Amino acid sequence: MHFSITFTILLVALTSASCFDDNIVNIVKDENNYVRDDRFDLAHTVHYPLMKTGQDIEYVSNDDFTFQALYPYPDFNYSESAGIITDTITGLSWTKCSMIENGIIDPDSANCSGSHNQYIWTEANAACRNLSYGGYNDWRLPTYSELFSLYDFGEISPAIDTTVFPNTANDDWYWTGTVVSFFGADYGYSIHFHSPNPFNIGDLIAADDINTHYVRCMRKD
Repeated sequence: MHFSITFTILLVALTSASCFDDNIVNIVKDENNYVRDDRFDLAHTVHYPLMKTGQDIEYVSNDDFTFQALYPYPDFNYSESAGIITDTITGLSWTKCSMIENGIIDPDSANCSGSHNQYIWTEANAACRNLSYGGYNDWRLPTYSELFSLYDFGEISPAIDTTVFPNTANDDWYWTGTVVSFFGADYGYSIHFHSPNPFNIGDLIAADDINTHYVRCMRKD
């Protein structure tokens, strides 16, 4: 159980598409004692082409299915080398497996069959920053827009391509590096891959010494 401030996927989806609704942000910024964290800025400097969401059924008029039929959004496209997955659309590289204990990436790079560990936010952030993996040492936690780019609405529990990212957890959240502060406390954005429910994907979770969640690190050339 965790204490959180829940936002709908609207905020996550808009920022992931490099579009932004200033009204939403102004509402949040007007909250008493709200402090804009420098780490929040990173979430709005990530730009990459829109990808298909994977939704192949029309639920309401003018939803993702409608726009996929009208616009040539590229499909998900990944390449793999030595346990590192590179998204050829966004240019982002990811650890194929989630992190296990002691800041180590699951050594089973074929199936990611290890027991994936959960970390408090500060530990997760430090673990990715200190990670040396696949010949690289510039790993970090993804922003929420970066992590959301892996979300596949054509898959269910987990809502991600499990042939590319096997054994991705669907029973809890994955941390992102995006943090904001409310009333003197830090809250980290997180994403849940348990279902393609657009109203239960993104969450703001207290980045304290209690809440622990999964970790997948990323880097970009």
